[in-house]
Amino acid sequence: MTELTRMLVFEFFLSVAVAWLVYGYVYKRVRLDVFREDLFTLRDDLFDYMRSHDLPYGTRAYGLLRSSINGMIRAADDGSFNLVTLTFYIGAVRPKLPEGADKVSAAIAAIQDRDAQKHFEDVFEKIAWIGLRQIWFEGPLSLALTPVLIVWLSRWDERKEEVVELGVELDRREDPRLAPAAA
Repeated sequence: MTELTRMLVFEFFLSVAVAWLVYGYVYKRVRLDVFREDLFTLRDDLFDYMRSHDLPYGTRAYGLLRSSINGMIRAADDGSFNLVTLTFYIGAVRPKLPEGADKVSAAIAAIQDRDAQKHFEDVFEKIAWIGLRQIWFEGPLSLALTPVLIVWLSRWDERKEEVVELGVELDRREDPRLAPAAA
């Protein structure tokens, strides 16, 4: 092996080590900080909403959402966060959940004020998307799960058109004025 070949091999392995260091310690920490900051912001917004609308902090939906956010913040830097959250998402895909499994949705549905209920549903959805984004795009599973996400979203897009067409047809049946005029 010539001196030039040795230098090229050494430079290659040195650059791989530097890239691994940058990814492993810098990039992942920055992305983790962004993830946690999103959760802190969402938790603060939820707290401000409760204060500004004079809602009691003892509301079950508020407690469950806040506990969910706090758990995600605490487990974010632990590698188990991705696996636990992925397990919940896979479990949510099943058509029938065991009774009591969806406590948060039931607690949100029990809220009497429609505006507050809508806000809590939005917060719950944001929590899910923040967690899903962290798993899909930041975790080690991203290489395998990104194609699955693309296929799922493309199927939903096809299904969405069917749902809209069906909704329009149902509206036309209920109100004949919405039917297109004959040419």
